[in-house]
Amino acid sequence: MGAAAATRPVLLAALASLTLPACGTLVTRLGDGPVFGAYPFEAVVLDVGLVGGAFGAEKNTQSRADGEAWMGLVSLPFDLVLDAVLTPVDLVAWAFGVRKGGWPC
Repeated sequence: MGAAAATRPVLLAALASLTLPACGTLVTRLGDGPVFGAYPFEAVVLDVGLVGGAFGAEKNTQSRADGEAWMGLVSLPFDLVLDAVLTPVDLVAWAFGVRKGGWPC
């Protein structure tokens, strides 16, 4: 096994760590509708649901559930910070009846 083959897993892990943070924020805020609005901390709830889904009876396959749990764990702290910072804007938008237009989950 050469040096290039040995560094491949490290490179893949590094790329995944750059794309996974704030995954819940991206999912709940991007889509056809507005970026701000109800519900505050929706991304955090999504992350917790992914982690909890790995242990629930509804999981489809073990590998899929483990992958989702890992994504939720990695994304959770980033989503918590981003949602905390954006909560005032979300609350004002929610007061005016706006709901975020995230991707359907």
